[in-house]
Amino acid sequence: MRFLAVLLLTLPLALAGPATPGDTDGDGLKDVLEDVNSNGRMDGNETDRMNADTDRGGEADGAEVRAGRNPLLQVDDFTWDKDEDGLTNGEEFEMRTNPSRPDTDNDGIGDKEDPFPLDARYKTDLDKDGIPDEYERLHAQNPEVPDATEDPDADGLTNVEEFQAQTEPEIADTDLDGVTDGEEVAKETDPTAAPCLKLAPAAPTSFPDADGHWAMRHIELLHRTQTLQDEKPIVEGYLFGGARYFLPDREISRYELLKITLMSTCAPWNPEGMPVSRSFTDVSAIIPVDAAEDDRLRSRVIYTGLMRGIVEGYPEGDFRPDIVVNRAEAVAMLLRATGMQSDISEDPLPFSDIPEDAWYREILRTAVAGNIIEGYADRTFRAGDPITRAEAAKIVALLMEGNASVNANVNTSSVIQSP
Repeated sequence: MRFLAVLLLTLPLALAGPATPGDTDGDGLKDVLEDVNSNGRMDGNETDRMNADTDRGGEADGAEVRAGRNPLLQVDDFTWDKDEDGLTNGEEFEMRTNPSRPDTDNDGIGDKEDPFPLDARYKTDLDKDGIPDEYERLHAQNPEVPDATEDPDADGLTNVEEFQAQTEPEIADTDLDGVTDGEEVAKETDPTAAPCLKLAPAAPTSFPDADGHWAMRHIELLHRTQTLQDEKPIVEGYLFGGARYFLPDREISRYELLKITLMSTCAPWNPEGMPVSRSFTDVSAIIPVDAAEDDRLRSRVIYTGLMRGIVEGYPEGDFRPDIVVNRAEAVAMLLRATGMQSDISEDPLPFSDIPEDAWYREILRTAVAGNIIEGYADRTFRAGDPITRAEAAKIVALLMEGNASVNANVNTSSVIQSP
């Protein structure tokens, strides 16, 4: 049905209609718009008034112009296969895949063969029920038995609807907010995240080193925002000589960034003792009873990030929690945590230093489209440079402000504004 819909969509566009007065080739463009200088020839950037499909890409000139595509360029026609992955550009448009990349999610499976071409986490669907095998195994379902229409937790959502909403098919109220997943979907609220944040009733003592800093507003927002569960601020700073400092220009570590990311998105912590898919050589997954509170928190943060697909370790088997994060890695981590939808537009990136084959290119495109990141004045992004605590605070704050599912109790208008 998917390909039939595309065919029905594109077929009238690809064929010329009958000639009409002033439109010799019936392509939907008047002759005066095709032969601009009226010399009876196709010159320069003119289309051919005698040929409905000047670029011979399969789509009429008028259809391309109305859709904002180039009638002189074959590869952007809806009936063309620009990336030679077996899908026409029109099919890719319907599927929301990237017509310029044969493997949109970069998981090693071409878009045509990939049952879930927009999500690298999912690669197979043995029973073809629309639910990935990886998701079914995670939730103790049988990937070889079609069970898309079942509703084991009786919350009003079928298994396939639970997958689409990324809810727990075995728990009727995924975010434990007292409203079932089915009710939340019907009300168009997010069933995966209950509001868990609030602004402190009174502003805490400001960080002296954040006063007047370009990121002051974002730092103050994270400083004032607390979790409802334990009323801890998202950022606490460092204690020196009886005062707390944020150290905005200091580089941020993998662990520090993951911690504030999870707190700002209301991600549920892994219960202590919960089995994990893998363990790191430098961070214990089994927390001793007598472990210090900081060590317990570090383990829970890192393994929560692992289980939620936000972070991975290194091939050597370690996590390296204290090494600094570069700018590209930080943006990728934050977008994975929030589930921000990929941007599939072909708009050029505003940065001059991003290689065409960079693994993070589409991630940056998504962040730019969401007004989450900016480059430097010289139009560079400097993806390999370490990200500072101030830069990370800005991105976390912007993502948090835009996520009403977690910040319903946060009135950011009362937060001090930077000059």
